[in-house]
Amino acid sequence: MLERIKSGVIGLDEILGGGFIKNTVNAVVGGMGCGKTIFCMNYLLEGLENGEKCMYASPDLDVDEFLRLAESMHWDFSKYIDNGQLNIMTVVAEDAASFIKMAFEYDRVAVDALSPLVIDVEAGSRKEIGWLLKNLKSKGTALITVEEPLRQNADLLLLLADSVISLRYTGYGGPFSRTLRVLKHRMSWHGDGVYPFYIIEGAGIVIDEKRGEGFELEEEMNLPERAKEKIAEMCKKGTLTLEDISKIKRRIP
Repeated sequence: MLERIKSGVIGLDEILGGGFIKNTVNAVVGGMGCGKTIFCMNYLLEGLENGEKCMYASPDLDVDEFLRLAESMHWDFSKYIDNGQLNIMTVVAEDAASFIKMAFEYDRVAVDALSPLVIDVEAGSRKEIGWLLKNLKSKGTALITVEEPLRQNADLLLLLADSVISLRYTGYGGPFSRTLRVLKHRMSWHGDGVYPFYIIEGAGIVIDEKRGEGFELEEEMNLPERAKEKIAEMCKKGTLTLEDISKIKRRIP
């Protein structure tokens, strides 16, 4: 039986048939503002809380920017940085080889985004990009983000990735303002629908699919009113479970 790891995104593991498959590269593709970096944070938090060693690499976000974004979600990653469990690094194309060597030390790696790191690889050079992805997943499980519209070689990254998840953001409001779709998940069943999701402080990405019996939320949380109201609404609908609420409360100050 294939070994799975939890994605950290509420509602996604059910759509993936149990979670990501261990030692795979999983791509999240979408345009600006669709939630790719929050997706990475959900993924990393799940691993950190399970005692895994994690890396976040980005050509755009440094440590301070990462922590500011996390703080806006009411998450504190600083303790994991201080104890050496989480490494946040800025990486550019020239550092790709040394980055891969460092990635061997980690259980979970999130690259936000990978496409700029391979922008200089000759167009259509499937062999070199395939080598990069093969090495990236050789020890741990990797999550990469890819920008839309697709940059040079980004389409090849999606072709070679083991799973591809598309995030869409229309900005028009309503339940389908943000949607998620699993385009492929090698070696595994996956849901083939288009799933609305929300980004909520304290919880991150929450897919709006019923997962249990609804209940009244009684616990008080140190979150903005809009977040508390949305969480309470999703508890009533059965989108959030008691286990989800326990996890959210554990993560917020």
